[in-house]
Amino acid sequence: MNDISYDDLCNLIALKVASGVATPHSVDYYLKAIYEVILEQLELNNRIMIKDFGIFEIKERKSGERIINNPNNNNEKQLVYVKPRKSITFRAAKKFDVSVNENNFKIASDKKIKKIGKNYREKLHKKNKKVMNVVDLLNRANKRKEV
Repeated sequence: MNDISYDDLCNLIALKVASGVATPHSVDYYLKAIYEVILEQLELNNRIMIKDFGIFEIKERKSGERIINNPNNNNEKQLVYVKPRKSITFRAAKKFDVSVNENNFKIASDKKIKKIGKNYREKLHKKNKKVMNVVDLLNRANKRKEV
């Protein structure tokens, strides 16, 4: 697995836009601006949603005292205070998820997303119906035992 460098990303985006319109230097400028805007908005709102891409969210991890095993001291239990910490989560938008999982890494059309959503709802409905049938059977069996 090869990681892509920041410079490579700028070059790829510049090539993807129209030739002559964007240079790797201008892409670098815009990416840094996007990064700053996302950070500012996360600070203000704790959440930012980018349509068809996903949701960035800030979640605060709890602080307090925790018991840990100290590997330096024969795994002796030790009481440690953990400071509160913020973590960033990313949840992919449905279109982005479908593009990766169902559409071979190509941008999925809205029509395809609706079709997948409809099929998913139908499967879920069938599954819930089966679960309800099992619950009904169990209830009937319990009523017979009572009589």
